[in-house]
Amino acid sequence: MIDKPRNAPLSLLVMESLFLRTDLSSTEQSYYCDLKKGSEGEQHFDELLNTAANEHTVTLHDLLFESNRTLFQIDTLLITGETVHLFEIKNYEGDQLFFEGKFFRMPKVEILNPLHQINRAESLFLRMMKKYGFSQNVQGHVIFVNPAFTLYQSPLNTPIIHPTQLHSFLAGISQPTTPLRSRDLKLADKLLSLHTSTPPLKGIPMYDFESLKKGVFCPACHSFSLYVEGHSCMCEVCGEIEPLKDMIVRMTVEVKTLFPKTKLTTERMDQWCNGMVSRKRIQKVLNEHFTKKGIKKGAYYE
Repeated sequence: MIDKPRNAPLSLLVMESLFLRTDLSSTEQSYYCDLKKGSEGEQHFDELLNTAANEHTVTLHDLLFESNRTLFQIDTLLITGETVHLFEIKNYEGDQLFFEGKFFRMPKVEILNPLHQINRAESLFLRMMKKYGFSQNVQGHVIFVNPAFTLYQSPLNTPIIHPTQLHSFLAGISQPTTPLRSRDLKLADKLLSLHTSTPPLKGIPMYDFESLKKGVFCPACHSFSLYVEGHSCMCEVCGEIEPLKDMIVRMTVEVKTLFPKTKLTTERMDQWCNGMVSRKRIQKVLNEHFTKKGIKKGAYYE
């Protein structure tokens, strides 16, 4: 049972648009690639967990909490009648080495220790549970999902789950012998109420409306070589066909994501689409899919 699905991270959505619409530095491109790869790893883990889990478990994805003015994130949380499992998901690939309590990318480039991450999250989570009167057993796990990953000298008796162990591990924890109790469901509800829906954006370069490339890109191949034919938007590169109204909604969501504090108007969407469709069509779609505020020249959409 899934009570909170995973949404694409806001930082990834912003960086994806910037990657297509401006020139990013090599550092910014690397950051975008890391976000994308991390999201793909989380989605892969979700698929495996969804296959293994049953109606006697509760799955909450992508949680962000604040405890004692400290933010901490949990990639995925699984509640069973026996244990609350916290998952730190890593989509690393290639060879890494565990040496003297540290992680290294071979040959010997030290990287962030995921064991420290899950230990911190588990500690803050336990403190938060105690604050609200919950006492369930909690276990943290570091999940390596990429089959092309190898950790040499992997320590025993740590919460590390390797790619070759994933299926058997998930099968074991997702079939609990104890059914969910009312206190487990109350915990799930409480966690949902405590979740902070708007995470702080980090590592995002400065940008503004005027400096970004205008136009519509293909949802499949990201090419800007599109044209309108009737009620459809066609890609000259890959042949993707998208209903015109879906394209306008997609571009509108992109603008709202990039500029959440700026009023969304027909004129602004006309500029963003670089005149590809008429203002009349844009206005029609905005009226159908968004909430209109104000009148005449002062009208905008939310």
